[in-house]
Amino acid sequence: MLRRRLRERGTALVEGAIVMLPFFALILGLLEGSLLLSDSLATAHSAKAGARTASALGADSLTDYQVLAAIGREGRALRRSDINYIVIYEATSFGSEPSATCRAGTPVNGACNVYVSADLDRPSAQFGCQSATAFDGYWCPNTRKTALTLENGGPPDFVGVWISTTHHMVSGLVGKERTLTERSVLRIEPRRK
Repeated sequence: MLRRRLRERGTALVEGAIVMLPFFALILGLLEGSLLLSDSLATAHSAKAGARTASALGADSLTDYQVLAAIGREGRALRRSDINYIVIYEATSFGSEPSATCRAGTPVNGACNVYVSADLDRPSAQFGCQSATAFDGYWCPNTRKTALTLENGGPPDFVGVWISTTHHMVSGLVGKERTLTERSVLRIEPRRK
């Protein structure tokens, strides 16, 4: 009788281990997925907030500074060190992406400005295309078209904000990290000249 009880106890222990393994894998998967979704949503909301700010401010000299400030506020769920690049670019239409050069982190004259996480804390004096070392000098906000009619140089430009972030996996079962990218493109709100 004692042997039978010990065997039953051992069987129950093995069965419990077999059932618990998929259960813990499911819980870990849910945790990993929810953290990935959280970072993905924070990246998307940051890009949208940046594009809304760029569209509203148009050709204001400190547009890029204000875009970075909006991204910093909206992206609080992201660790600053996880932000790879923020690209503010002249888009050709709704949904268009920046060039591969811009996405790789290299600014292009007349096409895009590229920022990293450290640029979120820079003072406004380093923006505004005021000097040769201004961070927004490649696609200066002052040159962005905001006129409504063709006679005045319109229509307004499309402005895009593309963000690349890194999500670090908790478990490491499906890789160590994943790069998340998101973009948002809006037409600059027109101004009368």
